[in-house]
Amino acid sequence: MKKVLIIGVSGFIGRNLYHSLVKENQVYGISRTKVDLLNCDVVDVSNRNDLKTYFSSVDFDVVINLAAKLANADNLRDIGVLTNNLLITQNLIDVFKTTNGFHFINFSSSSVYSNLSGKYTEQGLIWPSHNSDCLYGLSKFNAEILFDYLLKESKVEITQIRIPMVYGDGMNSERIHKVFENELLEKNTITIWGNGDRVISHIHIDELCKKIEKIIERRVRGVYNMMGECISLSRLAERTIDKLGDSTSKIIKVDKGSSSQFILDGRILNNLLND
Repeated sequence: MKKVLIIGVSGFIGRNLYHSLVKENQVYGISRTKVDLLNCDVVDVSNRNDLKTYFSSVDFDVVINLAAKLANADNLRDIGVLTNNLLITQNLIDVFKTTNGFHFINFSSSSVYSNLSGKYTEQGLIWPSHNSDCLYGLSKFNAEILFDYLLKESKVEITQIRIPMVYGDGMNSERIHKVFENELLEKNTITIWGNGDRVISHIHIDELCKKIEKIIERRVRGVYNMMGECISLSRLAERTIDKLGDSTSKIIKVDKGSSSQFILDGRILNNLLND
């Protein structure tokens, strides 16, 4: 049984990881807001002293980092997304250097790549300025580099995972899956832009949790894309209607908007986890 800490346990991914990992591990969590989960505390990771105090009281085998200032429709061009996440990264690095070491799993993002059509491997061009989540993607790539460089002489062993869009029960209401579901329930229609040709990469939260369990079990190290499924918006709309609609439900295609086909290639990690 390992001692696992989830930083950012109050979020959608954090809560699901907690419930998945707690079955076979002693799981702790910290977040800026209180959560009703055993061994979870309120700790603001942007406050270095509070973070240092917390880590001085418990040793961990695995630390999973989900803490981040997220991008949304209101802050896409707010440089505070970058600077706030840089502060979090700096505080974590400073505190991690004082520990006895552990397996550190840092959640990065497919937003480090562009959102142009193409297949993106780990060796692909990092180009967040061609992504609407530019500042968030840049902050995630900065964190990857800083963790790798500044913790190189520490006892921390690092895994960094670039994840696509994550969906499932409890997901953010701004996810395209929820947007489709809500329109269908309200109007019995689903409106899709780019004629529905746009292809996104996504992963179900249950699949993500299983892969994290395997990463911990097999002590995988390095920087990897986490692959789920690549799906067109037309197909996603059809699935949503199959699940929640009926024979009168309609898909409305609009030729304006993005029709990019973004394919996150995660075969390297899949091969490591499935051999």
